[in-house]
Amino acid sequence: MSRKQLLTAIAVSSLMVLLLLTSAPMAAAKPARPGPPLDEIVVTVRMDEEVGIRDTVAGRLDVFLWGNPISVYEALEEAEREKLVLVRSTAAFYDIDVNPINDTGVPGVIEVSGGEGGTYRADGLYFNPWAVREIRYALNWLISRKFIVEEILGGSGDAMYSPVAPTEYANATVYEVYQALGLRPEGDPELAESMVEDAISNIKTIWADMGVPYDLRMGADGYWEFFDGTSWKTVEVNFFIRIEDERLYLGRYVAGMIEHYFHFKVNKIEKERGICISEVYYGDPSAYRWDLYTAGWVSMAEWKYPEWSIAQMYAGWYGWMPMGYYGPSELEQLTLDLCYGKVPPEQYWDKIKEAIRLGIQESVRVFVAETWEFFPVNKDRVYNIVAGTRSGLWTIYPFRTATTPDGKLRVSEYSAPGTLFMSPWNPVGGFQDVYSEVLWRYVRDYGDYPDPIAGEPIPIRVTWSIEKGHIPVPPTALKYNATEDTWYEVGSGLVANVSITFNYKFSKWHDGHPMSLADVLYLIPFSLQEIDPTDPLYNWIVDYFFSAGILEYDKSVLGYEIINDTAIRVYGTYVHPVSDAVTADYYLIWPSLPWQVYAAMEYCVCFGGPAYGVTYGFYWWDVDYLGKDYWIDMIVPSHVTDIKAAAEGLKDKTLPNWELFRIHRNFNGLPADVMPTEAEAVAGYEALINWADSHHHVAISNGPYYMDRWDPDLRVMYLKAFRDESYPFDEEYWVKRLEEMGATVLNPGPPAVGPAPPPPTPTWVWYAVGGAIAAIVIIAVAVVVLRKRA
Repeated sequence: MSRKQLLTAIAVSSLMVLLLLTSAPMAAAKPARPGPPLDEIVVTVRMDEEVGIRDTVAGRLDVFLWGNPISVYEALEEAEREKLVLVRSTAAFYDIDVNPINDTGVPGVIEVSGGEGGTYRADGLYFNPWAVREIRYALNWLISRKFIVEEILGGSGDAMYSPVAPTEYANATVYEVYQALGLRPEGDPELAESMVEDAISNIKTIWADMGVPYDLRMGADGYWEFFDGTSWKTVEVNFFIRIEDERLYLGRYVAGMIEHYFHFKVNKIEKERGICISEVYYGDPSAYRWDLYTAGWVSMAEWKYPEWSIAQMYAGWYGWMPMGYYGPSELEQLTLDLCYGKVPPEQYWDKIKEAIRLGIQESVRVFVAETWEFFPVNKDRVYNIVAGTRSGLWTIYPFRTATTPDGKLRVSEYSAPGTLFMSPWNPVGGFQDVYSEVLWRYVRDYGDYPDPIAGEPIPIRVTWSIEKGHIPVPPTALKYNATEDTWYEVGSGLVANVSITFNYKFSKWHDGHPMSLADVLYLIPFSLQEIDPTDPLYNWIVDYFFSAGILEYDKSVLGYEIINDTAIRVYGTYVHPVSDAVTADYYLIWPSLPWQVYAAMEYCVCFGGPAYGVTYGFYWWDVDYLGKDYWIDMIVPSHVTDIKAAAEGLKDKTLPNWELFRIHRNFNGLPADVMPTEAEAVAGYEALINWADSHHHVAISNGPYYMDRWDPDLRVMYLKAFRDESYPFDEEYWVKRLEEMGATVLNPGPPAVGPAPPPPTPTWVWYAVGGAIAAIVIIAVAVVVLRKRA
């Protein structure tokens, strides 16, 4: 063997030895685990904001999931502030909700009868000034948004005039609407006063022309008085004012301005969130218990295009306005057209501006201020946070990326009365508050979600491909007929404007049984059944208030084509005027529960709970107006007992009408290879039953964390990482993907804690011969490299 061959052989063999000896440290660099970086999130409640912040400073909490203005943190010592990462959010905003209802047919006059006013309003006739549009509109000039931002928020915010917030992408485009209307931050209370005087003069003329015995006059005490046909009474307005945050001072300021300039006596009803929300949002506005409310909202994601926000805040058809209220027909139709793709691209932004103008002039919501708030995070405990540029910690990403030294995150939400949630955990008509929704977003996954920077939808548990143009719909494509309770082939002759192919990234559900297309297809008929009088799920309130949107959506979908067991192609007429990603988002259906959980809940809603014999509804109005006993909740123990009993009865075919739900009627007419089999249906019900026995809830989903347990007495929730190998994302996925998109990682630091590394190679091998081998390798490699060069 030549010297060259010898040195080459030594080099190769020595490298092999070195690789063998260094294999132990390489193995210690653990592979990324499926699921999130954290192993557990423990959620508690704090009843005082200062306690929550100071507990985070002291390390008793890792995150206090509640934002405050920067002035709150300026009150801390510098050493205390140094212990925090402050995560900024501009996603919260305040408005004044106004009760515009009058139910007598006489403008401005409302009748309270049968004790419906409760302790807030005696029976009788009243003048509701907010039923007069011009008086509502005058609030925009009464309020100094500049004063609110500078004095009440301490400069931590900006003036806001519509559902489009100042830090939103669309604000630069729509701002000219505010300028054209003459709105300005400092307001003009003298102008507002004259607007109210003119409106009252006009309403008196209308009453006189109608021949009704009503009148208004200025009383000796400086308040307007109303003559109800029998006697004079002071015009009093009930102002529900939240006490938990700066809205307390906002409400007091606005109340004082109303009394001074509008001359209506204000009853300041200063209450916590549970009472205010129950009266304002879950009560009948025609009972006239409330006139005004200091509303607060949080945008829990970035979103670039404002048409749905405008509809939510201004249009009756969306369902979030005071019950029974519909705006001018022009506003209602315009928002429908914007949301359902009936506006040409070149008219999109002009129509957005027109809808905002109409909404401001209607002023059932008077927007006041965007608030700039900061979440406190313990700097020594929490690393690698990706927050939303506007939404801060409200978006879905922070606890999908965050790490702690021990893999545990201690989070607290804020609640003055100590209750953690304000609405039930059910994905049909629950999750009406940020407190429950922010946690549910980690238990469930999404088909897509807006990115945390620009607000464009990005695919998450799907991929999609889009084709636009004049696209023939295959005659074998499917749609659902709610009246006939069956899927049917659409036939020939339909032409779509777009087709989108969705490929699903399924996994196991948290209870261990696999997801399938059946979970997706189950959801499509649901809303149609709620507005079909022949269906046991029929809900006349949904039909009356929401059918316009439901039918518009159904009309825009021309058919579904099943490609394989993980892919669907949708054909439709809707195309977003600007964004293909929004077009995909419009058609995408992603399930948050197994269909068997839906079916068991639906059985309880349609036919009552098998265990307790009580009735349930999916919505708050089912209890308040339809006579149901309970608003169904996946985590309330007695509800869980009934849902589990329904699952048992459906599995065993022992309940009346079991045949409608067991292999659900929503699957009637589907091809045999998509229809759930008997074994699949039973497996899902058994998994639900076992999960309820083990975890005492049925919030079974597919996200990065599963709810291990919820203690309603101690108000503690335990979320644990879902580590099943079927889960498509590992613990490093989101921080890498979001960094590649340009997101900022706050407090970058140690990676997540993983499983213990395998036992290392015995140390005596390395220390006995390692140095010599290393020297030989270095020499040998140098020789090989040099030879190549020669």
